[in-house]
Amino acid sequence: GNLGYTGGANVALRDWLGGDADTCVVGSHDLHVARDALSQMKQVLADNPDVGIAGPTLNHEPSMPEPSPGVEDVAWVSGTCMMFRRTCIEQVGFFDERFHSYAEDFDICYRARKAGWRVVTGRSSVAHGLGTATGGQAARRIANSVLFDVKHYGRLGGYRTLGRIVVSVPQSVIMGRPRRALAHLAAIPQAVRHIVTFREPHGNGEGRPDALTPGEKALDRGLEVIV
Repeated sequence: GNLGYTGGANVALRDWLGGDADTCVVGSHDLHVARDALSQMKQVLADNPDVGIAGPTLNHEPSMPEPSPGVEDVAWVSGTCMMFRRTCIEQVGFFDERFHSYAEDFDICYRARKAGWRVVTGRSSVAHGLGTATGGQAARRIANSVLFDVKHYGRLGGYRTLGRIVVSVPQSVIMGRPRRALAHLAAIPQAVRHIVTFREPHGNGEGRPDALTPGEKALDRGLEVIV
């Protein structure tokens, strides 16, 4: 069966940890990287021993922009292209396969940062992902924002994000965006299942912002996928 992004990536990560390489790259099937992008990312990890995960600067235009020097600390890097340090993965573990695809990158980067690792993008490395989300994929992305908040902030965090999903359905209809409304409507049953069936001990909410939870911020990004 289809292992999804997380299952397939974990197969590769386990195989990698069985060897002796210090770094590993995981990417999506539609990844295109600029020349020297991966070597530049590897150099970022070599120059910064506190960086656990690095990603390229993602470009969504047909042509690749000129790279620029330096790195930027970020909350997460896209699963389109991620480079891991061995000791980081040994500490924080693999992708959480409950996500299947979407928000798994946000989750693993969050766990790495909580463990004290930096997550960065290298401005000198550029990559391009060609894919676009279908309605079903967008629904999974939206539902997984609830899974993230349930996992790290408990059921209250999950219900909070679920509420925003429910409210967004009529809002999207009023705004004349029926595809977005349908994607959010389709996400509701899976989001509820995430809340009801989650069994792993929850995070204690330490550092939770007063405004939006990380899952809600991910949801905001997901809103722009379906127009």
